[in-house]
Amino acid sequence: MEVSEREACLIVEAEERFMKLTKIREAKFMDMMDAREKKHRALFNECMAKGMSNKYKAFHSKHSKLNFRVADLMIKPSVRMMKNE
Repeated sequence: MEVSEREACLIVEAEERFMKLTKIREAKFMDMMDAREKKHRALFNECMAKGMSNKYKAFHSKHSKLNFRVADLMIKPSVRMMKNE
């Protein structure tokens, strides 16, 4: 095999590895987004079941109060949050 053929093979192998890693990262990202959507959907359903108003309070992991609007929970894939002041 010539040097140029080996280089071409190495380039093809590198591209295949890159595509495989990209697909793995993409799948992990989609799983994360699905989990996030399920979490927010469950929170939305719980609030609707309790008959809460369109504004309610939740707690962030750092214990800072956040204000969610029900309409914000319906936006996919992100949820807009505004800090209480």
